[in-house]
Amino acid sequence: MGAAISPLDEMNQALGEFLTEMGRVEFTVLMVVDLVSDAGIEYLFDEYAAKTFGGKVKWFKEWCAHCDENFSDANKKLLQKAYKDLDALLPKRNSLVHGETYEEEFRDTGKQTYRVGVEKDNLEYLEEFSRGKKKGTIFNVQQVREAAKLCARMRADLNAIRGVTTPLW
Repeated sequence: MGAAISPLDEMNQALGEFLTEMGRVEFTVLMVVDLVSDAGIEYLFDEYAAKTFGGKVKWFKEWCAHCDENFSDANKKLLQKAYKDLDALLPKRNSLVHGETYEEEFRDTGKQTYRVGVEKDNLEYLEEFSRGKKKGTIFNVQQVREAAKLCARMRADLNAIRGVTTPLW
C-alpha cells in the first residue's frame, strides 16, 4: 500500500486536473468557431491566442453571433448553456490561476489546503482569508475538483455542437 497523499499534493493534483480541463475547453471553443466560420484556422488561432481567457469568451460569443445561421436550433440551445457556463467559469478560473495555495485551520473546517485567488483592488484579501472570511475567491480541494468537472461538462457540450462524441483526449 502506498503512502498517503499530503493535502498540498492533493491540491496540486486537483489544480493540475483543472488546468488540463481548462485547456481542453479553450481549445474546443476555438474548434467550434472553426467549424462554423469561413475564416481559416490560422487566422482564428492568431486572433484567439493573443487574448486573455475573458477576451476569448467575448471573442467566442461574437464569432458565434456572427455565424448564427450556421448553428441548428439544438446547437443554439447548447451555445446558450455554454455562454452561461463560460461566464460562471471565468471568475473561478481567474481565482485558481492567479491564486496562492495555503494550508489553514478554521474552527468549522479544521486544517485544509486552500487556493486563495488574488482579489482586484483588495490588498487585504490574504489577511481576510486568514481571519476566516469565506469568499468566492477561496477554494478547497473539492471545489477545485468541481471546477474541473464543470470544464469537462462544458467540453462535452461544445463537442456535441461539433458533432464529436469521443474527443481524442
